[in-house]
Amino acid sequence: MKTLNPLPLVTVLVFASWFSSCELLAHANQITYLWEGHLEPSGTEDPWQLGADGEPFEMQITVLRNATDLQPDPDVQFAVFQVEQVRLLLNGQDATYIDEGVLDFTDDGIIPLDFLFFGGNFERFGATIEISSSVAVPQDTFQFASLIELPPIFGPTTNNSKIGTGSGGPYNSVVEANAPVQVVPEPVSLVLFALGLPVILGHVTGLIHLRLEMEV
Repeated sequence: MKTLNPLPLVTVLVFASWFSSCELLAHANQITYLWEGHLEPSGTEDPWQLGADGEPFEMQITVLRNATDLQPDPDVQFAVFQVEQVRLLLNGQDATYIDEGVLDFTDDGIIPLDFLFFGGNFERFGATIEISSSVAVPQDTFQFASLIELPPIFGPTTNNSKIGTGSGGPYNSVVEANAPVQVVPEPVSLVLFALGLPVILGHVTGLIHLRLEMEV
């Protein structure tokens, strides 16, 4: 019987394992903050063609777990982080994120609530516009104790009261009271899986090699 060379298959599996592990580990180092609201025209301009009533939106903002606090503050009240990825879904359709995205946290604002604020530039129908949105969650949802903080992780919560946010552009975002606010950290199990994937595929390739030898 003709001997089959398993080297090409083994090589493909090893490289696939390496790339998959790198991608999984990259995502495992991230935190995503999500909330929903309504984006509506602030005046007569409507370059994104949302209509007079606007459209519902979903905001998905991703930062690194070890993101650098861009605003060390002696009051230990604020933390600002550059975003890694953002999705702005308008009625289920993506507006393309361009740049300048930051996520701002305020621990105990003027009123006894914690605040999240996002601002960034998006493009749709050839028009690039700054879009901002904010939510107010119950006091002590997150707590800052140092001049430099990491992005906070907390359980599911809700927006405390209706908040309208604008950037001086053609649109305002509105998040209703009791709208869900979620935080999705990539689980540790994903990290463990990513680290173990090369080992798993190593066993698989070994079995393939053994089977081919037995068939010779």
